[in-house]
Amino acid sequence: MILVLCATLASGPARALASLWDDSSFAARGAAAPERLFHYTTTDAAGAIAKEGLTPGQSGRVFLTPQGGLSPLQAHIDLALPPNRAANALLEVDVGAMRRLGIDIPAPTPVGRSYNMPGGGLEVPIDRAIPPELLRRVR
Repeated sequence: MILVLCATLASGPARALASLWDDSSFAARGAAAPERLFHYTTTDAAGAIAKEGLTPGQSGRVFLTPQGGLSPLQAHIDLALPPNRAANALLEVDVGAMRRLGIDIPAPTPVGRSYNMPGGGLEVPIDRAIPPELLRRVR
């Protein structure tokens, strides 16, 4: 596996990560789904999200990440967030409650390049809205 990963690193870190997560389900590979998921946003948006929850955007998805320890700048870079929006607020999502509501949690996938940001972090796209009672503001 190390040789395969080293060989794929030559084609870029996002592609190397994709080779590790080539299945859409952790369960299908016998691995556990993420126990903690987060959503980076702006301070202004965090207030509205706390009242209304997370709703799918133009893509029809809500994007979460298992990476909760990123600085605002690193989140912007690794998660290829839109420009002019400082990711200075962080929300944690109650994964257990998501499961109880029947919300499917797919395997994390590498974030591709977007908005002139390199990506390379991990994202978990969710095809449903996430109610506000499942969210807790971390910062």
